[in-house]
Amino acid sequence: MSVRIDSKVSSFVKIGSAVTKAAAQVAPAPLKPLLQTSASAFETARKVLVNLEGGVPPAPPTPAAEASSGAMRVRVTEHSAGPVNFRTGPGTKNDLVDGTPTLVAGTEVDVLETQRVGGREWMHVRTDDGREGWMVSERSEYVSGIARSHPYVLEDGRDGSGASAVDNALQFVGTRERAKLQSMFDAMPEGPNRDALGALLAQAPESNSDNTGNGYAGLCLSFVQDRFGIKQAADRSPWMYNPANFLDGRNLIVPPPSPNPDGTVPKRDDLPYGQVYSDRTDSAYAAWLALENASADAAAAGGAHPSVARPSMDAEGRPDLTSPLPEGAMLYFGPTGKNAHAGHVAIATGVMAPDGTPLLVTTTWNNGPVRMMSLAEMQAATGPYLGSTTPEGAFQPGRWGGGSAA
Repeated sequence: MSVRIDSKVSSFVKIGSAVTKAAAQVAPAPLKPLLQTSASAFETARKVLVNLEGGVPPAPPTPAAEASSGAMRVRVTEHSAGPVNFRTGPGTKNDLVDGTPTLVAGTEVDVLETQRVGGREWMHVRTDDGREGWMVSERSEYVSGIARSHPYVLEDGRDGSGASAVDNALQFVGTRERAKLQSMFDAMPEGPNRDALGALLAQAPESNSDNTGNGYAGLCLSFVQDRFGIKQAADRSPWMYNPANFLDGRNLIVPPPSPNPDGTVPKRDDLPYGQVYSDRTDSAYAAWLALENASADAAAAGGAHPSVARPSMDAEGRPDLTSPLPEGAMLYFGPTGKNAHAGHVAIATGVMAPDGTPLLVTTTWNNGPVRMMSLAEMQAATGPYLGSTTPEGAFQPGRWGGGSAA
């Protein structure tokens, strides 16, 4: 009897090993084949367990349980074309699904796989009541799970998250900036922050000969737009892409400079801390104001997007620079002569620099190389720190690429 049991246990171990190898081999392939493989292996292992001692067999996984194990979940977005068509296959030549020919805005579904047909990406999805069909991916917004496709994954891997933006930005860091990171890492005490800095260091390339020959030199707003894929999908964050459209005639002078006691008008850089102004409508500062305007308008209308956060102030009216910021937060700085009165925007890495302020990555404001600087260093180099926003706050939900009913 013991020999027979040992044989069954050995078989079960081999099956478990096979399942593990199969899972490793398919990642990150489409989810449906992985689920089918897992379900098949589960049933085989289940039969072995039943034969061991006649115990109660575990229940097989249900379709809903399969879909929830890491599946990407999306929501159908509103559009002037109305509900999105729910088809029997990818492509407009396929019939509509009987009983559910369309999916209305707000419907949440699990994504099983994706295919490109006729230049468009189609999602094979499952509704909460178990019905399956295909819809165009451009009519969806991300809800949860492992993002495997549109609406948050571009062809080069950027998915709109803060983490992917930082990963992408690090590819443009030159050798001297990498050496700066290495010095920080070597001097930093053991702990989670040092580990996080080590992860950044590992992603920064070693092949860039210097920090000006790194393949990217652009203005700060363009740099941030590219890292988050805003340029590739302009309506993702309209306030960041074209801030002039959202200033609504509101003056960029915030506040207007008051005359000096002798009657002279102060120069731009002589204003008190935080009193900054600019007439540039295509700048990082204009993007900050556009986000502020849109946030105020959304709040007045009972909405929640976009959202901006100003730093807390000390007793002297200066911002606290020591609070940690999430990876991928966008930080804004006021216009001064140091940044051609355009302001500045940078991306938080999620790591604290040795001086106790967040470590940032950015291209320099004057069309220069990509740099790694602490928040305190960047404020001294460019202008007063105004505040920040996150991708969730800066992006317009459900407006990735427009789309049609298809």
